Amino acid sequence: MRHMIKTACSLMFLVAVQGVALADDMPIPGPPPATGGSCPPLTECQESLASCQEDVGTLLATDCGGAEADKIRKKYGVTPDTTVKVVKRKPKKLRKPVTPKTPPKASEAKPGPQGPIGPQGPAGPKGDDGTRGADGRSASIKVAVEASGKNCPAGGSHLMVDENGDGETDTDVYVCNGGAGKSGSNGRPGHDGNTRIQVGLGFRHSAVISKGRPTGYSAAPELQVEYWLSPTWEFQVGMAWAWGEDRNMVVTSELCRRGLDSMFGFCLGGQYQAWNLEGNLALWHSGLGTASLKFVPVDSKYVDLSFEAGPLVGFDGYDDDMQFAYGWTGTATLSGKF
Repeated sequence: MRHMIKTACSLMFLVAVQGVALADDMPIPGPPPATGGSCPPLTECQESLASCQEDVGTLLATDCGGAEADKIRKKYGVTPDTTVKVVKRKPKKLRKPVTPKTPPKASEAKPGPQGPIGPQGPAGPKGDDGTRGADGRSASIKVAVEASGKNCPAGGSHLMVDENGDGETDTDVYVCNGGAGKSGSNGRPGHDGNTRIQVGLGFRHSAVISKGRPTGYSAAPELQVEYWLSPTWEFQVGMAWAWGEDRNMVVTSELCRRGLDSMFGFCLGGQYQAWNLEGNLALWHSGLGTASLKFVPVDSKYVDLSFEAGPLVGFDGYDDDMQFAYGWTGTATLSGKF
């Protein structure tokens, strides 16, 4: 009888445990029926339930096998071929409380490395065309002569700009003439409108001095030919010849520069003199450089009158006895222009 009561208590315990989950869905039962019939007394049933709980607790806390398992089979009235396995649950360890990490301050936080650039997305669809605007008005410009006055002291042009085509001037533009410039200086007068060649007739005097010898003088008429290289530069050659027993010849060549508006010029050149030219043989001759100042008091359309004078420096003597010499030369020439 006691064994049957324990079995009934075990079933009641299981039903009680499962019944907790169904308690919310089940209606509240009415009052229990009156004691009687085959139901055991309530006190005995409660004691059996408490004993049953102790036995179940012992079963769950016991790790056994072999003889211990036979005791359990015998205790709970199960057949010998039933496998009994008792699992002892280890008590769970309490986890230590995890202290949350304090997040770094914004000023102390360091940015991480920049990630790679993602691929470019596909092009979006083309948007709709906007609404066409109204056509603009054509601009126009009118030009009129602007007289001398406030807007343009020296006169000019008045541009009237109609920017929106409404027929009214929106902007006035004045393009003024420049004022009169300063008067320029007079240019130099040019040469007369003749050819560049001039032929002159004149008279040349020369003197050559060398040590231990008498001074050699030459005074003879001279023929000159002049050629203008430019309006200010002229090249001239000349030859003077003296007749008589003491015959002599003077050949000259020089380059002169004279300003367009000046009567003065400067010449550099050379002079060769030969004396006693019997049988075309120069027994005594001289070679000298010349530097002379030229003065042209008359410079007309057809004739020029010029005077020239300057020193000589060079060598003088016989063919095998040349020595240092110096002297002077001068000429007066009347030139004709062609």
